[in-house]
Amino acid sequence: MNQKTTSEGLFEQYLASQGLAFEFEKQFEGKSRHPDYTVVIEGKDYLFEVKEFAPGNLPLGFSQFDPYTPIRAKIDAARKKFSEFEGFPCCLVLYNNGAFVMTERHYVMLGAMYGDTGFKIPFDPNLGKATGEPETAFLGRGKMVRPHWKEPENRRISAILTLRNYPIGRRKLSQWWKEIRAQVKAGEIERDNMPEPDFDFGELGLGVVVWDNAFAEIPLPLDIFRGPYDERWSIVANDQVLTFRGAGIVAVEPDAKQESAG
Repeated sequence: MNQKTTSEGLFEQYLASQGLAFEFEKQFEGKSRHPDYTVVIEGKDYLFEVKEFAPGNLPLGFSQFDPYTPIRAKIDAARKKFSEFEGFPCCLVLYNNGAFVMTERHYVMLGAMYGDTGFKIPFDPNLGKATGEPETAFLGRGKMVRPHWKEPENRRISAILTLRNYPIGRRKLSQWWKEIRAQVKAGEIERDNMPEPDFDFGELGLGVVVWDNAFAEIPLPLDIFRGPYDERWSIVANDQVLTFRGAGIVAVEPDAKQESAG
């Protein structure tokens, strides 16, 4: 057995924290491929392929940055790995191990899945002007669906998971500083006599962000991956929105706004 990667080790820690049993590189009868992890949820095998982004392969100097390309490459690789597993719920797990890849930005992740994120502006050519406000839209090159196709391109992948170390300490510091500034402004404490923070700036919480595939043959159950540092983007009324934020995140980001892809 090959030595496990950083991302595989962290994913195992995460599964254990959720009380989920797993098998690494399980062999399935009649299958030539072996997805990284098989997790049994309510008596059904769920398959997870873990992919890691590492630093060192970024272009130097000035160049056009495309945030979607590295993510779409991982989606393509996972689709090939899952090609034999019709009827199984399959998930791609992405972990950023220090590379310049935006795996936690909703407009990048959903853009990689459905098409480059951009804007559409209603325009009347007869009037020669815009007739409405700009609206966000997916404009093409997505890996789950392509424009002008009758059927979605990728229904095998149920969801993509961003595996991450949530920065508890940094979020606490931001919230602490906001409260201190308010107290200074209100005259409750002196600027020269501010208290010292009493928490670890480097504290981290292991969690995932779940990006549901709107076109999945087998959607993920809504009652899994709901840990204290988890988030989930689900389909609601033809839009993909942030539907879950774990209690640990809410505790240090009480003012965080709900976001939408549309």
